[in-house]
This record gives sequence, C-alpha cells and structure tokens, in this order.
Amino acid sequence: MVMFKMTRLRITYCIFLLVIYLPITVCAVDERLTIEAKINGKYVRLAFDTGAPTPLILFTSTAKRLLLKTTEKNGTTSAAFELEITGDQFKNAQATLIDFLPFQDIDGLIGWSALRGKVWRVQWDDMSLSTIASVPKETLSWKVLRIDNQAPIAAVFFREDREGIIYLDTGNPGGIALSKSRWSKWIKEEPDLPTTLRSGYLPAAGGIFVTELRWSNNFRLGPLTIPRVMVEKNVFRWPKLEAVLGLEALKHFEIVFDLKENRIYMKERPYSRVNFEYNRLGATFPPASLKSNRLVGHVLKDSPAYKAGLRSGDILLKVDSIDMTQWMTDPTILKKDFWAAVAGTRYKLQIERNGRRQIITVVLVDILDIPGI
Repeated sequence: MVMFKMTRLRITYCIFLLVIYLPITVCAVDERLTIEAKINGKYVRLAFDTGAPTPLILFTSTAKRLLLKTTEKNGTTSAAFELEITGDQFKNAQATLIDFLPFQDIDGLIGWSALRGKVWRVQWDDMSLSTIASVPKETLSWKVLRIDNQAPIAAVFFREDREGIIYLDTGNPGGIALSKSRWSKWIKEEPDLPTTLRSGYLPAAGGIFVTELRWSNNFRLGPLTIPRVMVEKNVFRWPKLEAVLGLEALKHFEIVFDLKENRIYMKERPYSRVNFEYNRLGATFPPASLKSNRLVGHVLKDSPAYKAGLRSGDILLKVDSIDMTQWMTDPTILKKDFWAAVAGTRYKLQIERNGRRQIITVVLVDILDIPGI
C-alpha cells in the first residue's frame, strides 16, 4: 500500500478529479464506488477514483468535523492524521484539502496509487471496494487486461503490443469516451446513428469543452463488449489514449483489481440502467470563458434546435423567465439540466444574434434511439 503523503500538490488534482458540468449538459448520476476507512479512529467514506493520480484528498468540511490539524504551503492546505484502511495503519498520513464539495455523504477521494500491492474486488450491490487475500480461482477464466504500471492512474493496454491505452475512470459517471481517431472510424462505420452534444468544464480537456454523444446497443472495444452504453468523442488529454471507460460502462462487468500482479479481471454481468438522461435539444450553450456570462450556442445541423431556428454562435439570454446570464452568481442555474428533460418539453429561448434579440421556441425530442425509453 502506498504511503498517504502528498507534498507540494497544487490544484492539479482538478485535472483528473473534477468534471464540473456547466449548464445545458448531459446530466450525470451522482453515484460513486466507496471505501471505508478511519481517520484518527473515526469512520470516513472515501470515493474511489481510478482517474486520480494522488493517494488521498479530503474535503475541508471533513477536516473541520474531525478537528484535524492543518498547514498551508505554497497556496495548498494539507492535514496530517492517523489513517486506518483495510487493516493497514499509517501514523503520519497526509492529504490535501479542497473546498469543493461535489458529493453527499462522502468525506474525500482516494486515488489509484493508494490501492497498489493488494487485490480488490468491486461490489456493485453496495457500490464499494473490498480487499481479498488473492485472486479467486473462478476469476482466472475471466478476460484479463494488463495494467500499465507506469501510469499514475488506472490504465490497461489495449493490445498486446502495448501501444494503445484504455483508461478506467470511476470518477467519470459516463460510459465510453473514444479517441478522436476511433470516434472518426466509428462515425464512418455507423454514419446513420443519431448524435447529440454535451458540454462542461474539465482541466484535463483544456477547460471548457463541447463534444458529441451517441448511443450503442453493443459496443466492441478491444477484448470487451459493452452493451447499452453512451459513447462520446473523448475530451481528455491523456497519453496513448484509445478510450476511457466511465462508471456506467464498468458496471457491465464483475471486476477484480489484482495490483500485486498488475492485472484486471473482468467478466460480463447482467446490468441494465433504465433511465438515461441526455441532451434532447442537440444544442449546448457553454460560457465563452469561466469569467464570461455569455453562453454561446453550439448547434448540430438537423437537430431539434437547428430545426427550431437556433444557430451556432447564438447567445442564450433566457430560458422561459430564467435569466441565464446570471449563471455565475445564481448556483441554482447550474442544477437546471434543461435539455435533459423528457421529450415534448417546450421552452421559449431568448437569444441574441448579430446584436439583435429574438425569441425561439424549442421542443425536446428523443434524439438517441435508446430501446426501452
């Protein structure tokens, strides 16, 4: 097990940990794999993030509740404490503190490097991880993915030649994110599949991003076949990336992480999510920048938004009576996933185009052909 000590860690933890969904995006399910631990003898719940390169991060509210002693250096606040996790004890553990509180009932985040040297099994029934003494015999017949132990996050080799990498990201609630080349190949193979958009903010993607999103009933990725999953064009900037598997894709498998021998065992399991929320407008309005109140339209051609008269470059001013230009100061706006509402939902949008304001009425449509919805 890696010692829980972190020094001079700046805000780069955001690169892998925090996907901040801006208004008008795909809605994500707030569900996390967790590990129980003790800090100074008191129980805490830590969200397990395979996309986190650092061992441990705690929320400032957790440190206050536990009365932890904190220090500040180079603009980073950290806390020292005694940690107990899976039977191991660390007398001088340290973690960086962050103010951002993205999850309820979670005290902090535990990263991929903290799991090294042990065997872990995912328990989907209660969304937790537990250690086991060794890899079960029945697991040896499962699909085996070899871990790239040089990567600071969960990464497996796409092929035996070890050129491409598939990243596993339990901190990402989504399905599959394909590299640009794989996305382009899939588009050519399946040109008639409907497409929509999502947007958000992610430092690992270079900041504010807009990307395309599709649905697949049965997606083949190297040795894995993943049914009923959302697939999008990747926005991460990770080395040798072929694809990223988010939590929704990983839930289709029984998983054992053998971090003694650097292998991941995976076996298909029955899993079917009922409700998929996504952008039913075919347009998204991310800010021009994090310091701008101007929400700039990105509109897919032939989408419900395009047919209603919206165009890329339109500035969104209002949704019905809601003043969208106040998104920076009104936190409730960030929680209104307008375009993820049910098909048939109608909105009146006030937009600005070429300096002139106009009202455009839009109606949401089930753009993606998802069976059972």
